[in-house]
Amino acid sequence: MPRNYDTTGHKPYHRITKTEITYSAHGTPAIEYVEQLAVVDGNNEVQHIGAGATRHALDLASIAEPVQIVHPATGAPIPGQTVTSQQLMLGLLAFLRSDQVRRDAQDNAASAA
Repeated sequence: MPRNYDTTGHKPYHRITKTEITYSAHGTPAIEYVEQLAVVDGNNEVQHIGAGATRHALDLASIAEPVQIVHPATGAPIPGQTVTSQQLMLGLLAFLRSDQVRRDAQDNAASAA
């Protein structure tokens, strides 16, 4: 039976609930994620169901690039949109650095007050 990734039909789907990226001393990322069955209920709230979560390692070397971008709610491919692991990591790191800079500004403003 094929796995469901569509959140819109009020049927169980496979949801990633946690992603962890750990860098080695050499700068190589190790990515792990936690997956759990879930359903979006009639109030549009996510309910986790089933026997529990499972942990998986993402093996970037085994994924052909570029990867098709999919709609987050339906899992359907978005035509003409792809991403490479380098683009993904650069974008994620840009958001993280932006948050670090924002926190630095808040800390500096609090120290100056």
